[in-house]
Amino acid sequence: MIYISTMKMNEKNFIIILIFSIIVTSVAFAGTYDDQYNITFYPNNDYIDNEWNIWWTQTDYLVAQVHFQYIGPNPTPNRDIEVKVTQLQGGNPLDPDNYYLQEIPFGSTDIMNFSQPIFYTPVTNKITWTYEPGVSYGTLNLKSYLVFNLRFRMDNPPGPGDDPEYYGSYYGIYRLEFFVREYTTGGNYTLVPLASLDFTFIAYYIESDLGETPPGEPFRNVVVTRKPIADNIPIPYGTQISTYAVGDVAFLSNDVNQSSSYYFNIKPANDDPTFRFTNANNPSWTIPYQTYITGRTSPENGSGPFILTVPTPPYGGNWQDNFEVSIKISNTLGTGLQYAAGNYSSTIVIELVYN
Repeated sequence: MIYISTMKMNEKNFIIILIFSIIVTSVAFAGTYDDQYNITFYPNNDYIDNEWNIWWTQTDYLVAQVHFQYIGPNPTPNRDIEVKVTQLQGGNPLDPDNYYLQEIPFGSTDIMNFSQPIFYTPVTNKITWTYEPGVSYGTLNLKSYLVFNLRFRMDNPPGPGDDPEYYGSYYGIYRLEFFVREYTTGGNYTLVPLASLDFTFIAYYIESDLGETPPGEPFRNVVVTRKPIADNIPIPYGTQISTYAVGDVAFLSNDVNQSSSYYFNIKPANDDPTFRFTNANNPSWTIPYQTYITGRTSPENGSGPFILTVPTPPYGGNWQDNFEVSIKISNTLGTGLQYAAGNYSSTIVIELVYN
């Protein structure tokens, strides 16, 4: 269950608290070809600020344009690249084979609705790649210069008309990835990461849920999604060490002020100094664990509360962030010893602070 509350600290500081119980925004480069290419992303920021109406139409839109320029030694290599689009957050758990925009929930009784974008790339006048989640497409030939366009359209059944059930704001977070085919013998190859872009969509249907802020005040919203494993985490035995991704966090905002600042407090509930599971029948029985942000912090620094800073966006970009919350559990009792059997639970508090 997720609980949200707001507390005013002073005229400019607020805290948004989100709790879940356990029972375009960033550009990254990777791989062995970093020093051989200038790669420039030109994301279309029209879709990250909740100012476009879904309208359940099939109008085509540009998501981003990507320029590749070879700057390595001569001769210019003749390389093939593959492309993949992955849904990071906001998907439909009942249909993982398609991309979705998920309605941002407001209140425990809000019905969860979805809207479906289709991502595609016009490769030639006769060839168009229509992407599926997690499937790579290729190949594009990469020589001295290449311009790549990612587009999308909304593909939905006939609209619900004025049914208020579908009113509200929707979001989705996706990753565009490029890979170089590194050929081996017999025409086989491995895929080497070249570059990636994470991008966010924030839209609304007929009426926005994020437009009720004071005049001149940007909207700020945090969405926490618990992963299914969070309902039944196995207790480690012997000297076992286990790690689990237990939740996703999406910070959505249309704040473009470079002087703003944002960070998250990640901490145990009730000001507990350490993260731990507590037995439902005997509170003195506990199991310690460490909390960390996948790919950004280490478990060793997550035995107790810690701070996660939201990266400053590029000039003109929105303050936004997304990350995965993971835990690491170790059996500290020693070889052959086990924790007492029973049901255990724990709560991680995710607190957004901004000014």
